[in-house]
Amino acid sequence: MEIRTLTTFLKVAETQSFTQAAALLGYSQSAVTIQIRQLEKELQVQLFDRIGKQVSLTDKGRQLLVYAHTIVDTAEQASALGQSSSEPEGLLRIGTVDSLATTLFPRLLCQLHQRYPRIRVEMHILIGTEITTAPRQNQVDVVFTVAQPMASHEFLSVFESWSPLKLIAAAGRFSPNHRFSPQELANEDFILTELRHSYRDYFDQWLLNHGQKVDPIMTLTNPQIIVDLVSRGLGLSYLPEYTFQSALKDGRIGVLNVPGLEFSDCIQLFHHRDKHITAPMQAFFDLVKELLA
Repeated sequence: MEIRTLTTFLKVAETQSFTQAAALLGYSQSAVTIQIRQLEKELQVQLFDRIGKQVSLTDKGRQLLVYAHTIVDTAEQASALGQSSSEPEGLLRIGTVDSLATTLFPRLLCQLHQRYPRIRVEMHILIGTEITTAPRQNQVDVVFTVAQPMASHEFLSVFESWSPLKLIAAAGRFSPNHRFSPQELANEDFILTELRHSYRDYFDQWLLNHGQKVDPIMTLTNPQIIVDLVSRGLGLSYLPEYTFQSALKDGRIGVLNVPGLEFSDCIQLFHHRDKHITAPMQAFFDLVKELLA
């Protein structure tokens, strides 16, 4: 079993395409097909289901995925032993959600590159069940998300920090001493995130518990756009504190007083328990703990 063949296997698994894998590796498609067939023959298992133009891992293929990553990562580290620099280098694949990508990541990635310029980063925006399927299928090395803490024997948490959820409006639009009731809020215009966002679910359920509901005038994915629209007086929103800290500091928005509307979300960094911890991963873990603790 050659490292080159395992690298090809990983690229086909990542792209779910023999054609794309060949293009990325600089091989012909027939060369990739031959390598995969040789690997399947050597292991005496079928690694991919090939249905039309669709390529997907079989159960045996998913099992090999974990071992292949470990073997290839270890081989790369062994190859680096003779290099003069001990600086972390290599590819770091980060899965995250839109709200973190547009708020915390610019600072994190800037610091990461300044300290470790040899680390190459791929960022993947995940939604819904992708947050767990992506690390399970080894499409990402780490996941940085915000929701309730991931409670599973399958994943290991590296960092957790709680962020309060707040109702916000344009600065000066309401008296800071006013206490809002659910009934009052139901009559306001709202700009909210899409359904299935945890903080949207908290807000909708809280209103429902008080016999109220709101139909947002806008439903957007990007919280930074929501904060900007709120600061212009277009409506109210309910978001994690980290998404609007800059606008609050600049005096563009204000936090409303809503008794009983007290929820928090957990910013969490985790990886699959079977994932080999590479030097780029460890460097990112340490940086997150340093900057966000």
